[in-house]
Amino acid sequence: MRTGDCDVQKKAGWAVFNASSGGAPNQINYLVSRACIPPLCDMTICVDVKIIQICLEDMVNILKVGKNEAPTSGTINLYAQFVEE
Repeated sequence: MRTGDCDVQKKAGWAVFNASSGGAPNQINYLVSRACIPPLCDMTICVDVKIIQICLEDMVNILKVGKNEAPTSGTINLYAQFVEE
């Protein structure tokens, strides 16, 4: 999602959306482990409104899993911390 032309980045954003939209924690944890958060944040400045919406929905799905796992990680939503960084 960080390299390639705009079309490749869009397709990668859709792939992350498809994987995260089910909300399965193991899938989302895998996506986060593969560093999907920084490119999602970067893509929110895209001129395509639909891509921005998809990226934001991805982030919501990711942050929900982070919130649910916060009690096991010391009450900090680590995924929210990744977004801040």
